[in-house]
Amino acid sequence: MSWIEKLSSPNPEERHRAVEQVAAEGRPEMAQALADLLRTAQDDAASLNAAIQTLGELGAAAIPALSPLLSDPDDDTRLYAAQALGGTKLPAAADHLLPLLDDPNPNVRYHVIEALGHCGNRAAVPALLAHLPRASFQEAFAILDALGRLGDPAAIPALQ
Repeated sequence: MSWIEKLSSPNPEERHRAVEQVAAEGRPEMAQALADLLRTAQDDAASLNAAIQTLGELGAAAIPALSPLLSDPDDDTRLYAAQALGGTKLPAAADHLLPLLDDPNPNVRYHVIEALGHCGNRAAVPALLAHLPRASFQEAFAILDALGRLGDPAAIPALQ
């Protein structure tokens, strides 16, 4: 049985080992198998979180699988999906993250802000600047860091 086939195993330990193996191989074509796992293994938090993290390492192929998780009712799932999208370091991920600047959970907002800084999409700068006045101290620090990473001259007044 291949690692991809083991992702659908009823045994949570076997699924988790399969996710680890898929992560080690790091092939983008495995994104769909991981996305399928996200839909079918809701009772297995360890495998789900590992699959989300692994998807973030697969680049552009991960965005369609991770984006729906940003509206998941579970705070941790939204947080891990935001981290994974930031881990792709792809400008296209920012478009999916921006709506979560208004997430009710401050930890999710913080990780979304960090992820936006890693995506390299300067289109996020206006939204980050708009969020700054209502940001918590932790969020404000993350916004300033993200603005510095994005390097948009429009952010210089906020950074001063």
